[in-house]
Amino acid sequence: MTNVLLYAAIFFYALTAFFFIRLFVWKKYSEYYYWKKRPMLTLREVDYLARHQQADYPFISLIVPAKDESLVISKTIENLLHLNYPSQNFEIIIVTDEREEIAFKQAGKDLSVTTAGIAKQWKETCRATGHQLKVLTVPLNFDGKYNGYQLDHEVPSTKGRALNYALMHLDASSVIAGFYDAESRPDHKTLLYIAYEYLLKGEEMPILQGPLFQVRNFYRLGPASRLGGLFKAISHDWHLPVIFKRLPFVGGTHFYVCRSVIDTIKGFDLSALTEDLDFGVRAYQAQGKKVEFLPVISTEQTPPRFSQFFKQRLRWASGHLQVMSSLKKRDVLYWRLFFRGPFEWMIYQGAAIAVVSMNIYLLCVKLGWAASSQLFPVSLESFFGLLNIPYFLFSYYCFKRYAFTYDKDHHLSQSIPGFDVFRIIVSSLMVFLLPLPYTYALWLNLFNKKPTGWVKTVRTAE
Repeated sequence: MTNVLLYAAIFFYALTAFFFIRLFVWKKYSEYYYWKKRPMLTLREVDYLARHQQADYPFISLIVPAKDESLVISKTIENLLHLNYPSQNFEIIIVTDEREEIAFKQAGKDLSVTTAGIAKQWKETCRATGHQLKVLTVPLNFDGKYNGYQLDHEVPSTKGRALNYALMHLDASSVIAGFYDAESRPDHKTLLYIAYEYLLKGEEMPILQGPLFQVRNFYRLGPASRLGGLFKAISHDWHLPVIFKRLPFVGGTHFYVCRSVIDTIKGFDLSALTEDLDFGVRAYQAQGKKVEFLPVISTEQTPPRFSQFFKQRLRWASGHLQVMSSLKKRDVLYWRLFFRGPFEWMIYQGAAIAVVSMNIYLLCVKLGWAASSQLFPVSLESFFGLLNIPYFLFSYYCFKRYAFTYDKDHHLSQSIPGFDVFRIIVSSLMVFLLPLPYTYALWLNLFNKKPTGWVKTVRTAE
């Protein structure tokens, strides 16, 4: 039995080493073709291009679905108002839900502290600065469809439903729609890059998707969420440009698309668990519209507790499988989604189990509870133990790389020397938990018990 464990460990450690090396190949690729070649745009350069093209600045609509988001919406609006773009050429649309207001009324609370109430308090500031802010409330009976209407009964709330409602209220001159979550903080130059691409390519502009560094609330995260957020950030930083070469993947936020594309595919699927991936696939099928990497960042949050993290990732994985089920198996896109989804999830889960099993075995050997293996003439156990070191170092590297995005009002790093290192080591021990939501989604799908309802992501106060 011990030898079987060791052979399995050798296989998965070798596979993990391959994935690790591959990650740095992707790093070189993304830096060379995107990050280092990103033009250093200013309003002056975009203005020059607009005059050269004899065109106006494209009007951009920023849509923020925000049901029960009173904890974060104020700072989000404040950040969007500081985007470096002419205020008369973009609008901010905050979309709330009537259910939130009803819940506050029933609890006898002041409606001024609902998401809509807080958002409306920014209208005077917007008028003073020339910005356009719309605060919409999705009615209980809105059917959720693109250009939909109100029914005689209630309809469940989903993100896709809220987005479709917002799309009905775009400014008449809007040619591009951008999408953000309620706690998103895009780089202040983002709209300059969007305008630059549109002025060069017009309606041929691809869907533009920027990386999401979902670790802004790092110091409020539990160990597993902390590690998951860091690894997701490194994936968006280095891997996302590679994914776009083969998949029309669209993240649910920090992406921009021409309004004409939205009209063609009739908005979002209100029942999709991952309305973003579904949107990208349908746009690709309808128009051959590809997704390109936008080398401008946006920061967000990760759910703080593992149970919340698990539910979010379970929805992502189940939505991935849902999109796959809508495709025919002879479609090449189906197999691309399979290898980027279920296949890799199973590999990562196997690797995580192998690492944990070996660490437990090594500990048992040290305590005299298990015999040392004689499979090789050298101490294989010691070798495997040393392999944990580069993993810890890489986790710490990720921590340092994205430290500039963290809100630092809730941490003990300054008062306790070495606390950050201890925090990363503890988080690294939780690596086996990260693939669990994805493999659990596969298990549920196998027995036709997959989730059917859209689940809202939990936020931390800001």
